[in-house]
Amino acid sequence: MKKPLLLLLLVCTVMTCIFAFAGCDTADENPAPIDTSDETEPATEPETEPETEPATEPETEPETEPTPAVPLATEGKVCITYGDSITWYDGNAYNWGKEQGVTAVGYQQYMKEELGFARIENCGFSGWTMPQIMAQLRGRTVRSFWAKVHYVTIMSGANDERHGTPLGEIADKGSKFDTNTYIGALQSGVEHILKMNPDIVIVLFTPIKGWIYAPAGYGDANPQSEDGVITEKWADAVKEVAALYGLPVCDLYNESGIDYEITDREAYMNDPEPPVNTLYSLHPNTAGYELLSQAIIRTFKSLP
Repeated sequence: MKKPLLLLLLVCTVMTCIFAFAGCDTADENPAPIDTSDETEPATEPETEPETEPATEPETEPETEPTPAVPLATEGKVCITYGDSITWYDGNAYNWGKEQGVTAVGYQQYMKEELGFARIENCGFSGWTMPQIMAQLRGRTVRSFWAKVHYVTIMSGANDERHGTPLGEIADKGSKFDTNTYIGALQSGVEHILKMNPDIVIVLFTPIKGWIYAPAGYGDANPQSEDGVITEKWADAVKEVAALYGLPVCDLYNESGIDYEITDREAYMNDPEPPVNTLYSLHPNTAGYELLSQAIIRTFKSLP
């Protein structure tokens, strides 16, 4: 019995040694974790803003030379204006009315400023009718005088209405005209100018609208309308003559901006209102001249 016990004791002793030896080997297989508290993270580069495209200036149109203004045909030219007191007043003081004593700025000054005329001769005559105005025009018979003139304007009608000038009838070119009539006098004046200098541009103005309050004593050949206004027959006659000779017309009767309204009469006429004035309201004031001048300027700018 002693041999088996000794053998068992020997086996246990050997197994104990083997287990002890194995425990020593496994201790080295699981080393303690390394202390990394002193180690630092590798340096990283600072974040940068994403690159953007450089700002570009807005495209601009290429610079071009300004187009030079086309000079008006009237620049540096000479014009003669024939007419009644509405023509005459330019540069003269009103001798009565709302602006008495004020120097009138007539349509000629606007023509000169806006159309570039070198000189405008004022041949207006206060109170004159078409036969009187054209007689004065025909009295200029020196061709060298007319050779220096480029434009002529003619306007009449208010005094013809007041004084009863016969209207007359249009005649063929070159006829013997009745210069005592409105149409005959106008035709004779137009043909005289063209005979003196066929290159002159003649611009006919129709009379403006106006009021005549007391026709009695002014003649009965052309009785007034019931409301005392200047009748349109004078304007129609001017257009008829212009059509015959191929002349430009400035229709102040219909296009001046001054109409047969009481408000227009008060705003644009210098003559006093009834009952202070019981004769007529025919003469533009400062505002009236400025207004009707624009129609004249439009007409000239439309010329070739």
